[in-house]
Parts: sequence; structure tokens; C-alpha cells
Amino acid sequence: WLSLVRSPVVVLVAATVLLATVASVLRDRRGPRDAGTFDFLRSFPDADIRTTMPSLEEGFDLQTVVIGGEAKPSLFAHPTSRVTWVITVPPRGVLRAFAALRPDVWESPGDGALLRIGISDGTSRSELFARMIQPSRRQEDRRWFPVEADLSAYAGRQVQVIFETEPGDSGNAVGDAAVWGSPQVVSKHQGPPGH
Repeated sequence: WLSLVRSPVVVLVAATVLLATVASVLRDRRGPRDAGTFDFLRSFPDADIRTTMPSLEEGFDLQTVVIGGEAKPSLFAHPTSRVTWVITVPPRGVLRAFAALRPDVWESPGDGALLRIGISDGTSRSELFARMIQPSRRQEDRRWFPVEADLSAYAGRQVQVIFETEPGDSGNAVGDAAVWGSPQVVSKHQGPPGH
């Protein structure tokens, strides 16, 4: 019995069970999900993620970003990146998010980044949002850009929602710390994200 307890396989299994239990407890502490809300950050582990960075860890990170005194839970997505979630759109569904480049790169020599959101129902794709954000060149780009897109045409249907980042005009991704703040799909009667 003692030799069994010292077995690396038994230790690995015990550690896996312990981690799964801790993850379950933490998930339960966050409270129940609203049936009419899809939180993209919470569901990030389930997304299809792609990046041109050498590793996923270099391409993506969940972090809190503060811009203009507004702190938002955010997904850092270094260009070039694509994150795709499969969701079922609730009745009166609205996609809400904020797009920005992190303040720590505003003074960098970068050329900005293009942030886009698209939706696909399997037969066609539509663009919901697209913006070139260049805070090193334009003072007015040093802020959160609100995104709101009506998804009611897709109510009750399963769709892909695609968040993409691309380098700026010259294709230079240096300093392109693109972030998506508080991205959610909510039923229209609910309040805005991040508040």
C-alpha cells in the first residue's frame, strides 16, 4: 500500500482530482449565470483561439485594463489573432464590448491595430464592428471605443462570433496591445457591460 501511494501515477491522479475540485468550487463561487447572458471572457477556455505569436500565452491574456479611470475585465489579443466562440443568441440579443489599445503602448512607435468583430451563421458572415485604433498617432484614440451590435436577427440560433486583431497600416505588430473590454451578449433589457 505504501509503495502504491508513492507511485507517480497515483500522485498525478490525486493532483488532477484536487485541481478539478478547486476549479469547481471557484466556478460555483462566481454565482449562477444569467440565462440571457453570454460572457466571452468567462468562456475563453472554450473558444477556438489562433495567433501568429510563438505561443498562445504570448498572444492572449485575461487582464483588467484601466483607461480614463474605467477598469474593465479584458482579453488582450496581440495581432494577428482570431478568437471564435460558438454561442446560441438569446431573444433580443445584443453584443456589447469595448475596444482599445492598452495605455502602456500609447507612446510607442507602433502604427496601431485593426480590431474587428464578425458573426457567421454557417452560410454567411457579417461584420459587426471594425475600427483602426492608433493612439500613438491620434489623441482621440486614447480611450475605450464602445461596441453595440443588435443580434436579434439570430435569436435562438447557434452562431460563431469572431473577434480579430490585425496589425496597422504598415503590417507592424510592435506595440499593438489590443484589448477587448467586458465582451458579452445580453438580452436587450439588461444594462451595459462593465458597470
